[in-house]
Amino acid sequence: ELEPGRTETAAPAGAARWRSSPRARAPGAVRGSPKELERVLAQNPADAETHFNLAVVLTQRGSYEAAIQAYERCLALEPGNARARNNLAIRYAAQGRLEEARRQLAQAVEIDPHYAEAAFNLGVVLDQAGQPRAAAEWVAKALENEPDNPRFHFALGSLYRALGENERARRHLDRAAAGGFRPPPAAPNQ
Repeated sequence: ELEPGRTETAAPAGAARWRSSPRARAPGAVRGSPKELERVLAQNPADAETHFNLAVVLTQRGSYEAAIQAYERCLALEPGNARARNNLAIRYAAQGRLEEARRQLAQAVEIDPHYAEAAFNLGVVLDQAGQPRAAAEWVAKALENEPDNPRFHFALGSLYRALGENERARRHLDRAAAGGFRPPPAAPNQ
């Protein structure tokens, strides 16, 4: 994953068919099994939101290839869906398809310049691709939209430290710690 403990984000209100259902829960929660969502799509294959939600559910169940296909169908119907581009990029990056992930994220931030999570993820992908300077620029852009996000400060501080910019690194790492961010423990060497 791009970010430990983070998953793709769901559409704000779930699939259209589920909005008024008694099963509906908090906004952003996706309801329904893949089979239920596929039944909705059988009746309305042009429902981009349901393709999106199917992709989220498939991801949650570990069906990553099927999730990628559902995100791609969503984007064929709704190319301006920045969240779908972000989530598809996460799936691509998890498979090591960094250039495809980078393209999706670049389009997501072009569609929505205030989408901090996509800008942050673009920074993560660029860092994974060996471009720490460009990565730092995108994480800094994410911070412009969410200036108090301790996770973003930690990432930017870590990038600055890797670039040898120790004073800048310290400022951001201090902000991350002040915001309560604690990095995940390092995995033991095998």
